[in-house]
Amino acid sequence: MEGTKRVTGNHKKFEYFLFDWDGCLVDTLPIWLEGMRVALSVFNIDAPYEYLKRGFQSWDVFRDLGVTDMDLFAEEVNQYLHTHINDIKFNDGVPNLLKRLKANGLKSAIVSSAEEPRVLPVLKRLGATDFFECVITRDDVARLKPDPEPIEKAIHGLSGQKEKAVIIGDSVVDVESGINAGISTVWFSSQFNQAYYLNGQASDLNPDLTIFHMSEVEKLI
Repeated sequence: MEGTKRVTGNHKKFEYFLFDWDGCLVDTLPIWLEGMRVALSVFNIDAPYEYLKRGFQSWDVFRDLGVTDMDLFAEEVNQYLHTHINDIKFNDGVPNLLKRLKANGLKSAIVSSAEEPRVLPVLKRLGATDFFECVITRDDVARLKPDPEPIEKAIHGLSGQKEKAVIIGDSVVDVESGINAGISTVWFSSQFNQAYYLNGQASDLNPDLTIFHMSEVEKLI
């Protein structure tokens, strides 16, 4: 990952850790990709892999491919996600990281554009509800990331301060939202995740730090 900044022991320490959900805390990108493919099949569209990857940033590409009813498309995607909700698991390194944060008296929040029913039941099944003092989903805000509202609401929920907060996310939207909210940003750029995203988008925004495994967040404690 030439040109990125690795986490070192000299970096700023934080007290409030905000995490994106899909692709960051949990391994849902393959499920999303297949959900989009299945939804396109309803419209008899067989999209190339590169077009499906564009869907992680904006669904406008599917209109260009011939989707005539975006509400139906979204319904089909959500149905697929719901059917596979029990397949969702934490990304490698996440459970140990959450335990470390809790043991050190640090506060964590989830800031997600997903609906609450796609987050809270998974947290409960994975036995992880106690690791988060605040969970912000699309049901809690009027404007989604990259608008700063979700981050600002999470920091308020943690009774935190922006200068001591950091957002960790795997997409350009997460980095942009952190910049818009005026907090530090960490781009989670695992080799696995990059197979699902267009190259360079988050790095172009110059996140404060780039990590390649969730365990690297521990160096910010």
